[in-house]
Amino acid sequence: MTNGRSDGINIHEAVSILSSRQEEGKFGDRASSEGCGCKRRPPPSSSSSGQTIHFGPTPPDHVDSSLPSSAEISDDLAVEKSRRRAAFEETYSSASSPDLLRTALSLQSERVQAYVSWGVALDGALSSGNISVYAGACPTATVSFSAISERIRAVGAALAGRAGSGSADASRAVRALQEGEREKLNLTAALHLERLRRAGVVPVEGDGDERTNVLLEGGVRDLERRLGLVVEGINDVLEELKGILTDEMEE
Repeated sequence: MTNGRSDGINIHEAVSILSSRQEEGKFGDRASSEGCGCKRRPPPSSSSSGQTIHFGPTPPDHVDSSLPSSAEISDDLAVEKSRRRAAFEETYSSASSPDLLRTALSLQSERVQAYVSWGVALDGALSSGNISVYAGACPTATVSFSAISERIRAVGAALAGRAGSGSADASRAVRALQEGEREKLNLTAALHLERLRRAGVVPVEGDGDERTNVLLEGGVRDLERRLGLVVEGINDVLEELKGILTDEMEE
C-alpha cells in the first residue's frame, strides 16, 4: 500500500479525507495508523496533518537488525503480487468473454461480503467500546480486498486483449469499477475512523465538548453522503457489465 493504486485499505488516503474536514474545524485528533487502522505507529506522512492513531501500546524504537527491512518486505510482496497477477492473466486468457464477465461479477459479490464482515467488526467495536476486534479484522479485510482487486484487474486485462466492441466496453467498465471501488474503500475507511471517534472508541482531542461532537457528527454525515454517491456509480457500472454479458450471450 505504497501508492494511490493500492489494492487494499489505504489509511493515508482515508486520513487525508478526514484531514480536509479537520483543517476547517481546527481540532486535532489521535486517530490513524499505517495500513488499515490496526497497526500501532503513525505513517510518516501523518506528521504534517497532526494525525496519530493509538490502538495499542507503541512498540519499542529498537528493531532487531536481523529482521528484514520494510523495504525488503515490500519488494518481496511486489514480486509475489506480480507473479500472482501473471498467473491469473494466463488462466483468464483462455476463458470466453461471457465467462470473464461472470467471473468479474462473482468477484464483486465476494467484495460485498468482505465489506459486510469488516462492518460487523466495526459494529462490534462500537457496541463494546473495544477496538481490538476491529483492529484484528483490518488485516483480513486488506487481504480480501487486495486479492479480489488483483483478480478483477486480470479479468480486465484479458478482456482488453479481445477483439470486438463488446470486449472493449467490458474492459473499460471493469476499469471504472476498480476506480469506483478504490474510492469507496478509502471513504469507507475514513467513515469507520470517524464513527469510532464519534463513539469515543478512538480518543479525540476535545472529546466530549459540544464543538467537537458537532464536527464529528457532521463528518460522519458528509462521508455517508459521499459514499452513497460512489456506491450509486458502482451500481451503474455493474448494471452496464450485466448488460454487456447479456449481449455477449445473445451473439
